[in-house]
Amino acid sequence: MSLEPWLHFAHITGAVIWLELWVLLALGAFAVAFLIGAVYLSRSAIRLERVVSGPAPDVQAARDALGRWLLGYGVVLVVLLFALWDMVFKPGR
Repeated sequence: MSLEPWLHFAHITGAVIWLELWVLLALGAFAVAFLIGAVYLSRSAIRLERVVSGPAPDVQAARDALGRWLLGYGVVLVVLLFALWDMVFKPGR
């Protein structure tokens, strides 16, 4: 993916704010949180559903799958808290 269209847009409209560090960090944090949710959390939830919906659910396997899902959820929470901090304090501005 090329950044060239965005750079042209920023130059034409005079919106140099898109090139500031805090904006790029926030957009990157949102992208990372989305990717973790789309890839890791969805697979963990599918795995958890398979373990629980079986004919004889294994409690230990369900705990492990839930623990992995909660770990990913915690990582997404930390990334989004970083994005919040970034947008409030605007480092590099």
